[in-house]
Amino acid sequence: FFRAFRPKDWPMLYYDLVSKGINDVCSLLCGRLRVGNWFLTRGYFPFHEPDVPFYRDYAAMRGIETLPAEMTPYNIEMLDRITALCRENGVELVLINVPQSKAFNCSCTNLDVFHQWYADYAAKNGLQYYNFNLCKGIDTRLPDEGCFYDPHHLNNAGAAAFSEFYADFMRRIRAEEDLRDEFYASYAEMLNDPAYLG
Repeated sequence: FFRAFRPKDWPMLYYDLVSKGINDVCSLLCGRLRVGNWFLTRGYFPFHEPDVPFYRDYAAMRGIETLPAEMTPYNIEMLDRITALCRENGVELVLINVPQSKAFNCSCTNLDVFHQWYADYAAKNGLQYYNFNLCKGIDTRLPDEGCFYDPHHLNNAGAAAFSEFYADFMRRIRAEEDLRDEFYASYAEMLNDPAYLG
């Protein structure tokens, strides 16, 4: 713990843990952490439908939310540390952008800024990078209605479907298939494809 997290990181870590409950902190310190809520450890929400449906007229919602156009220094530092730790221990690091809802992809601007940042970071550090939001047909494999809890998080069905798809995708990569044609080059290209906005 103390090798992985420096003192200046403790307040953020403490806040994060407290937000999940004092019992989790105690269990972590005692080495008995067992989290019943899957989304705390598996990266998705284990629910089937959002409280308020978010799938709407995709063309009409285009660009209604502007995201900040830069990475935070803290996130960059953490990614640098993860990259270095993997390299030191001979672990292959693969960067992926997991699917977010079509509603999110259509409504937010600046997504290409982040996509390009990760592509540049991967190239600079000799890493593989795959943005599955730009995978052609992912919106039909993982439709907003039924596969997402909210615009940002897959639900049980979505997580299971994407896990199966990702495992098959990586098998194809290991077999040295050229899969570049299966991705849009950018969000701009994807959002200008009438078949995507459908």
